Parts: sequence; structure tokens; C-alpha cells
Amino acid sequence: MDIVHPRVAGIDVHKKIIWVAVRLPGERPGQRTVTVRRFATFWRQLQKMAAWLAELGVSHVAMESTGVYWWPVVRHEARGVEWG
Repeated sequence: MDIVHPRVAGIDVHKKIIWVAVRLPGERPGQRTVTVRRFATFWRQLQKMAAWLAELGVSHVAMESTGVYWWPVVRHEARGVEWG
């Protein structure tokens, strides 16, 4: 299978916690690394999450959320990322 987007993230949004898994190219061709971090849903933590994603060069994000908890994540904190 071809890698279409080499720097991606998956986000699971809860009421008080956001889990973020980032998948990046590894050291060798075809190798991938996965890093998982947890962030609180407060504004400063959302800024840290967005800065971390930008620092890693994440270009595409898939998100899972129940209810309206996803709104602040998409609307205010992750400019320049394509959401799916």
C-alpha cells in the first residue's frame, strides 16, 4: 500500500481529555513511528496541541468525538491542517 499522507494524526476528543496519535516517517524507508500524547481541553492545552502538530509537520487529521466537544479543536486551534 502506498503512503499518501506521510504525516498524519488521529484525535479522540472527550469532555476533559484529548488523545492525539501522530504517525510519522521512520528512520528507514517504509518505516513509521507512532507517538501518542494526552492534552486537557483547556484553551492553553489546545494551543500546545496545535503547536505540537505544526512542529511535527502534520498535514491531515482524522478526529472522533461525541457531541460538541470537537468544536474548539477545529475552529480555533488547528489552522493549516486538513480535517477528515
